[in-house]
Amino acid sequence: MIIALVGLPGSGKGAVVKILEKKGFSKIRFGDITDIELKKRGLEITEHNEKSLREELRKTYGMSAYAQLLLPLIDEKIASKTKGKGQKIVLDGLRSYEELILLKKQFGKDLKVVVIYAPQTLRIKRLSKRATRPLTEQEVKARDYNELTVLNVRKTMKHSEYRIKNIGDLRCLNRKVGKMLVKINQQITR
Repeated sequence: MIIALVGLPGSGKGAVVKILEKKGFSKIRFGDITDIELKKRGLEITEHNEKSLREELRKTYGMSAYAQLLLPLIDEKIASKTKGKGQKIVLDGLRSYEELILLKKQFGKDLKVVVIYAPQTLRIKRLSKRATRPLTEQEVKARDYNELTVLNVRKTMKHSEYRIKNIGDLRCLNRKVGKMLVKINQQITR
């Protein structure tokens, strides 16, 4: 089972990842591609550098760039556990519709797409307090605009199978994730 999380910055994808990791999922983060490449180039991890690199990678590889670059890592994780049987992976940070198409083509029914969403005002509050790479209100709004228009995250979200509204505390989010897993497991066993 592979769960791909899509959501705007500050929606709570990272919190969902932590919950899923406690339930035995291995994490693969789309943003690690950016972080690794910035470090290779000796560049500081800033919103500006991240954005520039994301645009460069998508110009080079197309809109499915991150999925293409992550496929070997996903395949390696699958192969590492009893020849793929029972392996559970969470992909943190699916964005473009082209990434979704590539992943669906590769993994078919084993891929489940989950949208994590929250109101922009709440996301701005969360992101301004983030320890790593905090964002200002203007940066959040600019990033939202870019993701919704340039990356077409909205279309990716529309093609999700599951939705989690993250406006409560961690206990509430944990219950919602648990309910989602029950639904996924019921669908798989049919």
